[in-house]
Amino acid sequence: MHIIHRGIINKKFKENNLNSFKASFKKKFGIETDIHATKDGEFICHHDFTLKRIFNINKSIKKINYKTLREIVKNKNDIPLLDDVLKSSKNKYRLFIEIKPIFNKSLLVKLINKTTKFKNCIFISFNEKNIFNLFNIFFFNSYFIWLSGREKKIRENN
Repeated sequence: MHIIHRGIINKKFKENNLNSFKASFKKKFGIETDIHATKDGEFICHHDFTLKRIFNINKSIKKINYKTLREIVKNKNDIPLLDDVLKSSKNKYRLFIEIKPIFNKSLLVKLINKTTKFKNCIFISFNEKNIFNLFNIFFFNSYFIWLSGREKKIRENN
């Protein structure tokens, strides 16, 4: 099994770019991508917390809406939505999804619901709080999707 870090299959491809991911899938490779949530809760694939390194724009992803991001970054392939990457994978290839910032419980539930139909998603994070909360959502919820095989939405326990 090959997993292509940030989808950079070779030096011609950009990191965390939809075209890079598609090229990896075409070669039957899985990918690792980093995700963030915009201010309005859209999951995007981008490594950094800001747009500074790649686009030379000092804006924090969590502080801007997706619509504003689209206005700043004209080519939608340069910062794809997680939804677009999931669709491109055609549910055939491994997707290691690294959660970069700390997500609150409602964002984690939304993320799980978005990826439920995709059997090859693996969540990783360097932040133990994300992993702990994912564990709690899966194990202490009324639906346990991965073991049951049912494609039901997880509802957040209050």
